Amino acid sequence: EGDLTALFDLTLRAGATPGQIYKQIVPSRPKAQREYAELLLVRGYFQEALPAALRLADLARPADRPLLLDYCDQLVKAGAGPKVAQLWRALPRASRSQGRCLDWKTQQIDGISMIEVNEATLRFELTGRQPESTVVARRAVVVDPGRHYHLRALVGGEEAVQNALEWRWDGTAVGTGKRIDIELAPTKPIGELQLVVRRVP
Repeated sequence: EGDLTALFDLTLRAGATPGQIYKQIVPSRPKAQREYAELLLVRGYFQEALPAALRLADLARPADRPLLLDYCDQLVKAGAGPKVAQLWRALPRASRSQGRCLDWKTQQIDGISMIEVNEATLRFELTGRQPESTVVARRAVVVDPGRHYHLRALVGGEEAVQNALEWRWDGTAVGTGKRIDIELAPTKPIGELQLVVRRVP
């Protein structure tokens, strides 16, 4: 199989739309789908690359995971909520738990040991040497602006630990304590949920 990137690029430069090229020229074989998706991303056609990316996600080839996760991260940064949701749902579950796209993102912080991170659970230990206030985990969330949502969370551990945790939505504190049940009214298609650890006297 030859590389069709030059053909796709020439057709794009000639004035054809990304959608026209995909429907009329791009073969269905995985290699061509990947070449076309990569070209569109290089040329800055992030939204138009979705059909080829969905096809690659459906094929579930391990070699395509880095490209798909990079693309998903770019869609999150662009605030393309519906397209992010489409691609995330199409990705094999094994590709999701990598701290990318809509997965929880954590970082190494002195005084905090992460034990378990998955879609529903965050478990960690505090040694008392953690910073005064730091974001332990963050996650992009696709929402429908104008609708109302409830943020619910149950925090385990000792009361001191529960009081040390603070939930934030797009940087604004929305709740602390053992049980969180807060109503949100997002104004944009993608928001960020943050879990912050604070030092409590």
